[in-house]
Amino acid sequence: MASGRPRPSLGYPGLVMFSAHLFSAATGLVFTIMVVRSLSQAEFGIWQNMSDFVFYFTALENVVPFWAKRFVARGFRGSGETGLACSLLLGACVALLYGALAPFLMSIMGVGGSYLLPYMLIAIQVFEIYALRGLGATLHPCRPQAVGYAIVVKEVTKVIMGYLLLWIAGLGLVGVVVSVLSAHAAQITFSFIMARGFLSGGFNWSYVREWAKGSFLPVYSFFGQRMPTLALFILFALAGDVARGYYGAAQAIGLVVFYTSFMAYALYPRLLARGSGSRSGPEDVERSLKLVLMFSIPMTVGAMLIPDVLLLGLYRLTEYAAASLILVVLAPYYAVRSLTSVLGSVVSGVEEVDAKARIPIGELVRTRLFAYYSLPYATGTYLVALSLALLPLAASPLDAALMLALLSLGTSIANLVVVYSLAKEGLEFSFPWPSVARYAIATGAMSIVLLALPRIYRLSYALLMVGLGGATYLAVLLAIDREARAILKAVLRARRSD
Repeated sequence: MASGRPRPSLGYPGLVMFSAHLFSAATGLVFTIMVVRSLSQAEFGIWQNMSDFVFYFTALENVVPFWAKRFVARGFRGSGETGLACSLLLGACVALLYGALAPFLMSIMGVGGSYLLPYMLIAIQVFEIYALRGLGATLHPCRPQAVGYAIVVKEVTKVIMGYLLLWIAGLGLVGVVVSVLSAHAAQITFSFIMARGFLSGGFNWSYVREWAKGSFLPVYSFFGQRMPTLALFILFALAGDVARGYYGAAQAIGLVVFYTSFMAYALYPRLLARGSGSRSGPEDVERSLKLVLMFSIPMTVGAMLIPDVLLLGLYRLTEYAAASLILVVLAPYYAVRSLTSVLGSVVSGVEEVDAKARIPIGELVRTRLFAYYSLPYATGTYLVALSLALLPLAASPLDAALMLALLSLGTSIANLVVVYSLAKEGLEFSFPWPSVARYAIATGAMSIVLLALPRIYRLSYALLMVGLGGATYLAVLLAIDREARAILKAVLRARRSD
């Protein structure tokens, strides 16, 4: 049943994914500006409501790809084709369900019938998302860098279509929806072209039966991962929209630090790989940790040193300067989450409960994999309870937002400790402390440069500071760290062979 294939390289796919998400953040800002300037305030609110519907109707998007990706990575013949077919079928069913419910949902939300067309078009977006996840289940294990390429294709298409349909044609809300649909269509087309060489072996009903048995786990994970977000609703309810605005402004910048977790994007399928000599080992985990920490340490420290420059440069509103303290806390919070994500890949990747193309439920619920996906329920409940108890004591909206950031950081550290323990139980590896020390030295040199520069609150200057800081860090690191130079050369070799 298993068919061998070369493992994806470790460094280059991660760099592509990291860069693609940074690019997506930039183009997302451009597209948002287009949308805000093209829609009325009411239409923008309707667009946000439509996005909420997409979120709820794609709750099952990972039910099939979760297991299909594991089967593909293990080399089970036909798993990619079977997974894609099931994802397309599930997506079509959910899209039809949304289309049938859309008029009813609009009436409940008090949305006028004049907006029926854009609401109905969202059914296409729902289907596209399921299709993308189905293709991703094959691309991630087989050609992970192609997932990053596809993101860039989507973002470029979205901005171009937004310009044509919003600013040239003036199509308003329909133009926004069609721009997004076109972007996803381009992403699907590119992804299929990249994946079609790996889609072979025919449809296998035995896989479907096993995935159906294990389908509760990705759903269980979906809701668990969203437990901590309940604290944001509590912040809004108890401290108001100003507190939520402060937190959101800092969160948008701090989230970029989390993107460093994508540097280890290829680790998970490498850990899952079957076959003699093909299984990834401790050296891959250690190298992945180095790749992530190499970027997350300077990015975290940089965000903590110049939070005011970043916030005022991006938002141009002086009131957001008050959110600087929140960013100082959220930057390490997202760094901890990034590291936890890498260790979570270890926990998931070394689990062998499905190694024989069978998913025994009795064994599954006793695995470290199930414990890992149960952890957010515990830490999320703790965060929600602390938020309910402590946020009402805050003296101001800013204090409330800062308190939630501190609580989130504390629970994320606790989460990291547990996931690290689970990862070590599954695979013995060493934490790269010597490399961390060298990254810290290079970050110190970067910090001197950032602190010496004057504070000018413009976006262009903020980007200049980031560029100078990054160049200083990279120059010092390459001078003192032979391993960093070797990693860079390996990434460049992988790029030439792609």
